[in-house]
Amino acid sequence: MSGPVSHQVRDAQVGPPQAAEITLRHRAAHEAVQAARAGQQSDT
Repeated sequence: MSGPVSHQVRDAQVGPPQAAEITLRHRAAHEAVQAARAGQQSDT
């Protein structure tokens, strides 16, 4: 539960450009996880 909140606080402390970069990295990592799960589901 404290994950998303602390993430927002950290983004607020960091400058806008860096926060945007962190968001893009987080989104890319999330998409990679979804792609990996989809790949595992299709393989089995």
